[in-house]
Amino acid sequence: MEGNNAKSDKTDNFESKGNDIPTEKKQRHREKKVIADPIKQIEFYFSDPNLQKDRFLRQKITESENGSIEIGTIANFNRMKQLCGDFSLVVKAMKRCSSIEVIDEKWLKLSKPLPEPKNVDLQTIYVEGLPSNAEHKWLKSLFSSCGNVVYVSLPLHKLNKKIKGFAFVEFENESEADAALKMFADSSIDQSSF
Repeated sequence: MEGNNAKSDKTDNFESKGNDIPTEKKQRHREKKVIADPIKQIEFYFSDPNLQKDRFLRQKITESENGSIEIGTIANFNRMKQLCGDFSLVVKAMKRCSSIEVIDEKWLKLSKPLPEPKNVDLQTIYVEGLPSNAEHKWLKSLFSSCGNVVYVSLPLHKLNKKIKGFAFVEFENESEADAALKMFADSSIDQSSF
């Protein structure tokens, strides 16, 4: 009888261990999926094209003695709250970003020097007549056939938060912006891809 009980105990232990592993993998997979968008957003915030324009972040970085920003400042951005309301997940996302370093899970610092503001007018095109459901991702995808899209500005109305119907698309260089202008000069935006 003891032999049977011992066998039963071993089987129970094996089964419970077997069940734990997939659960742990599922949790890790779910966490990776949850923090994927916050990682992209953080990388955008601290990308050179954004830091060259973002007066708020530039001011926070330059006002600090050592160039660091409280993680809570970024975690409280409206977009970050939409993507991930859990502060610990925001910290995990930040730890996976190459453009910043996390210090004591309370502060972050740029991994490289703050880029100087520059005039990107010749690398930027103005697009108007956009459908009301246009998104950053769609515009980036649409114009990436002309070159490397590094920044998309899609202005919103303050009151209703709907897009204003125009955007600014910045390319890595002037020749890519010229190619986009030539490509779309005589055509309208294909709204069927929504």
